Amino acid sequence: MLKDPYQKVFMPQITVMSALMFVMAVVSFFYHGLYVGCVELLLIVAVVWYCLQLNRQKAADIKKRVDTLTMEINSVSSLATSDSPVPLAVVQTATGEILWGNDTFADLTEKYSSISNLRINDIFEEIDVPCLHKMLEKGRLVTTEMENRYFKVSVRRASVQKYRGLCTLSFTDVSEEIESLKFLSKKRPVVALLQIDNFDELVANLSGYDRTFILANIESKINQWADKSASIMIRGDRDQYTLVFEEGNLELYRASRFSILDAVREVKNSSGMAATLSIGVGCEGENYSDNVVNARLSLDMALSRGGDQAVIKTNGNYEFFGGTSREVEKRTKVRARIVASTVSDLVKSSSNVIIMGHRYSDMDSLGSSVGVACICRKLEVPCKIVYEERTTSAKVLHDSIVQSPEYRNAFISGDRARELISDETLLVVVDVNNSEFTDAPALVEKAKKIVVIDHHRRTSKYIEKSVINLHEPYASSASELVSELLQYIATTQDILRAEAECMLAGIMLDTKNFTVKTGVRTFESAAFLRRAGADTIEVKMLFKNDMDDYMDRCDIIKTAQIYQGGIAIAYSEKNVKREIAAQAADELMNIENVNGSFVIFRYNNGTQVSGRSLGKINVQVILERLGGGGSMMEAGAQPGNKTVSEVIEELKNSINVYYSSK
Repeated sequence: MLKDPYQKVFMPQITVMSALMFVMAVVSFFYHGLYVGCVELLLIVAVVWYCLQLNRQKAADIKKRVDTLTMEINSVSSLATSDSPVPLAVVQTATGEILWGNDTFADLTEKYSSISNLRINDIFEEIDVPCLHKMLEKGRLVTTEMENRYFKVSVRRASVQKYRGLCTLSFTDVSEEIESLKFLSKKRPVVALLQIDNFDELVANLSGYDRTFILANIESKINQWADKSASIMIRGDRDQYTLVFEEGNLELYRASRFSILDAVREVKNSSGMAATLSIGVGCEGENYSDNVVNARLSLDMALSRGGDQAVIKTNGNYEFFGGTSREVEKRTKVRARIVASTVSDLVKSSSNVIIMGHRYSDMDSLGSSVGVACICRKLEVPCKIVYEERTTSAKVLHDSIVQSPEYRNAFISGDRARELISDETLLVVVDVNNSEFTDAPALVEKAKKIVVIDHHRRTSKYIEKSVINLHEPYASSASELVSELLQYIATTQDILRAEAECMLAGIMLDTKNFTVKTGVRTFESAAFLRRAGADTIEVKMLFKNDMDDYMDRCDIIKTAQIYQGGIAIAYSEKNVKREIAAQAADELMNIENVNGSFVIFRYNNGTQVSGRSLGKINVQVILERLGGGGSMMEAGAQPGNKTVSEVIEELKNSINVYYSSK
């Protein structure tokens, strides 16, 4: 049987003719005799054989002509492809190996001596094998850069079955388009909102002349700073300004790390108090209104982190600059009274209340939780406190409060809290503003009504969907904030002695026995709790350590070494209690010429960091680069499952960045 497709053209005619002649030969056997039939049959075989030979010859001739024509067509096509102004390359899909490139592609990659044995991602890093597969599956285009030129890359799989493992990449030059977009983006408006943090304190008890002189001095410095980028300055209220400038000039401010912060700090009143400025910048919005909203959010973030800093908000991200000075107490009892009234209404309108602090709860976290529970009991609304016994560092305080009948069944796990939460449940988060650092982050996602009470500087991942956010970085502790709310909701007779001692313990922990970050309001809260029955001796007993803990603290302190800027770094390779590491960091601050201290230690099969300072350095900014947070003088981080030596190196790098950016 003939297999050549060209021979099949003639096969139907030969088959029909052969069949007819065979029939005629059979007839001749019956009518003309055996001799005639045999001769006729032999003639038929000879004719059929001749036709088949002739068929093969014609098929061969046709095939030769078709092959010649195909070669000519392929030559013309190859010539056209090779001379194409668009760079083309044939790549093996499985490995990314470049098999062929046209002349334009060769010009594009002329710095390589040869493209043989090269993979496409050797030339264009963005286009690796996984990227090729995604481009083929989803028809996605990729933009890549080479030699200050931009190309939009499209891919097409080979249509012939035996070449399905190959694909063709085409590179369209979009440099002009990209450069035009960059130029236009640099012309987009950026909004910056500026506010003098301590205006009231700065001009208090000053004459009209002195007040005007200070304001004129500050405004002059802002004007000089704004002139560098051709900004338009709009004077708002007495302590607020608005700047509008082109986005291209934002890099000037980034490069100088907002030098206006240092310039304004040079302005001082007659008593020596320095002015500080907070800046919120909004950019990359769809329009001017979006940038105004982003600028306000940035300013709120700067103020909630203690002021004296600049915050840039882009689409979903924050950048921080400054934040090197101590917070100035700037709270009024008016706000505390308003928040207390609102919290009271929210509690009464809820079916139940769940209270939650931060992961690895301490005395301030637990003390403020107990204070909120006291509010709920006063308003006769059932509540539960999320408590994880395995990770807490306030077990002594917990064991003390559960002696009271009101708290024997008050503590539950995070899993149990998820079962109790409903649309009518109020979730109160205390002593933390980042949902990832809470004892049960899933509760934040599930809750419909959330109240946040915290004194730490706000992180970029703060809880945004809260109904009330009592966030005061000027307060000493969350227990202080809760005790202020209690003064407007309950009387001293409504507070159990154990509750008052829990909150006082929280204040004493965060103030290091009223020596760090204490203001008038701190002592007023302590006095209120003392009137409610708190025994200072009993509270002091809660802070006692056993001999093993004392020895662990001494072992940590022995490892201390002084690093850049008078920063003491100590560590422990074995698991120690978090409160022991914190106490060691506090002890290191008692050493002469130590401006800050960090203790790296193992806890629950992970490595953690505890940082302390007295205001000369900002430990929060340093530990934020390790994923941590806190306040200027007290912060922590949980880098996770890393070795102590790895975390020490990361900490040193963060310290280096901190000092290089000052």
